[in-house]
Amino acid sequence: MQIVTVHPFDPWGEKVGGVETLVRLMLTHAPPEAQLSVIGVSEDDKPVGEWLPLDWGGRPVNFYGLLRDDNPNRRKFMPLSLRFAWALRKLRCDFEEATCVYHRPEPLAFTSLQSQRNLLAFHSDPKQWVSAASEVKWKHAPWLYRMVEARAVANAEVLSGVNAATVDTLKRRYPARGGAIRRVSTTYRSDMFYPAKPDERERLRGQFAEKFQFNPEGKWVLFAGRLEQQKAPLLALEAFARAKQLAPGEELALIVIGQGGLLDAMKRRAYELRISDSVLFLGAQPQARVAEWMRAADVFLMTSSFEGLPIALLEAQACGLPAVAGKAGDIGEVVCSGQNGELVERQDADMYTNALIKILSMNRETISEQCVQAVQTYTPKEVISEWLQ
Repeated sequence: MQIVTVHPFDPWGEKVGGVETLVRLMLTHAPPEAQLSVIGVSEDDKPVGEWLPLDWGGRPVNFYGLLRDDNPNRRKFMPLSLRFAWALRKLRCDFEEATCVYHRPEPLAFTSLQSQRNLLAFHSDPKQWVSAASEVKWKHAPWLYRMVEARAVANAEVLSGVNAATVDTLKRRYPARGGAIRRVSTTYRSDMFYPAKPDERERLRGQFAEKFQFNPEGKWVLFAGRLEQQKAPLLALEAFARAKQLAPGEELALIVIGQGGLLDAMKRRAYELRISDSVLFLGAQPQARVAEWMRAADVFLMTSSFEGLPIALLEAQACGLPAVAGKAGDIGEVVCSGQNGELVERQDADMYTNALIKILSMNRETISEQCVQAVQTYTPKEVISEWLQ
């Protein structure tokens, strides 16, 4: 079995995101007999335009960097996916015995790779990619995106979607391909995201409180995601500010992990709302540090306009952290109001505020176990097996 992942990133690099997390997990949990290759983007000192035999957790992975990008988390004028797709069209490789896995339509639309089969994964509803809430530049030319998507679908033997809405959109757009459309799940690093014992959580909170001048007895709200329109971080800021007003007896802090084009707007808005002293902007963080914050925090806040099945939510729940989240994508299959968090019906700051206050009034330890139980079916062993099937 030969599996070739074609995606514009460097698995050994710094690019963060749900898709990148999933690809790394697929490399880790692929069957021992599988031959693994990645065609991606080089970071650091990796050369471009040649195959490199590299090590991934003790197993060999062949890597080919089509182009270089030493700052992959920063958006450029020309999207990386398009630059990658343009470079890929010139690459000639024979993978007749392999399955090539694509996580975006652009590369598959223009690929010259010869493979036994191509799998195209959609990680959220493609209708939403061209909506007003998207930061993807395709929203300025939705007709052109549909042409690229259709070309990619024509080149794929199997289409997969990570939530029900995505699968429904694909079946309606491509009814003749209905038998080739599958629903699959996302997963998380179960070796890194797990609940803390009470003494460990107290130690973490003490360390963070001392370093960032927080009250260790206060309530900590965690937002972790791209600071882009899809994730609606300004809505999260508004909801937090109102929660501070409505719960004056509580000392609340908002920890923001992530980076993106809305960072400066968030800082300005925090100043206008007079909550700058209660908001900590940490930027992008390593997964291990994100896991520590998830074990230390009191509630995970997710205000996304649209989602597939967000890995960050699975990670938070696996750490025993209850969530306040909207009904985007398949979040409702994970979060059950009153048990492991609160579901918010629509994108409304007051509704998020009320849900926050409700969860913050509860004892985190009493619902931590229910959070962990909610994601037991999303562990890597089960999910990667599902993808391979």
